[in-house]
Amino acid sequence: MWFIDNLGVLSCLCNGSSTVADISCIVHATLLAVAGLRSAVWWEHVDSKANLADGGTRGSARFAEALGIPLTARAVPPWPLSPLAASPDAWLQWLELQPRRP
Repeated sequence: MWFIDNLGVLSCLCNGSSTVADISCIVHATLLAVAGLRSAVWWEHVDSKANLADGGTRGSARFAEALGIPLTARAVPPWPLSPLAASPDAWLQWLELQPRRP
């Protein structure tokens, strides 16, 4: 289950596309990643205050630490020079949390 606090993003993910080309590339890569995991995803809208994904930015790091949930900073890969021409692999790298294993 993925919690999303932005109705526009939720709509794009449910529809599988966006009218904004850059966002469509991200949606495409996200759906490729989900398919690569052979998973089904439930997209759920939540209020911004309740979004678990924003915990690290909302002063809840101490709360997460008390629960034994590690929060680690991750560098975001560089944005492709040409988002429309970027390959699916380039977008998948942008979304990956861990390096691929051989």
